[in-house]
Amino acid sequence: MSRLAPLLGLSLLATLAACSNNISPPTPGVAITSESPTTLDELSIEVLEPEAGTGGVYGGGRGYAQKMPEYQAKVSWTLDGKAQPAFDDAMSIPAEATTKGQVWEVTVINQAEDTESQTSVAQVTILNTAPQAQLELATELPGPTKTSSPQSSPATRTATWSP
Repeated sequence: MSRLAPLLGLSLLATLAACSNNISPPTPGVAITSESPTTLDELSIEVLEPEAGTGGVYGGGRGYAQKMPEYQAKVSWTLDGKAQPAFDDAMSIPAEATTKGQVWEVTVINQAEDTESQTSVAQVTILNTAPQAQLELATELPGPTKTSSPQSSPATRTATWSP
């Protein structure tokens, strides 16, 4: 075909561009920002674009070049292997949606017109959060108090914790 192109008045670049309109967008990278999330952590993702240096051009060094197609990332989540359509295209999952032991997986695909990149996947397992207790002591005892003498011992308070 390259011998016919000059005869027909077509450039090699135009011939190659006409033959390869369906260039796939670059495969993104994906990372969940918290590597060991607990039930108090939001799951956030970072979509990593291809390394710099490609210049947005395919075919460099081959005598032709094509501009990288316009694309957008498509994000989908699964929880313990089941699709979570409520979180489609979400860049984060709120902590309230997670429970210890769950496995959350995110998949990112770059889409351009009628083509898709290869998929990138990241997953994490939700860890338990240690229980926290808060104790607030009032400065006065509830109810009426009796004082037998000014030298009587001060009131004491005790707290008992049980599982």
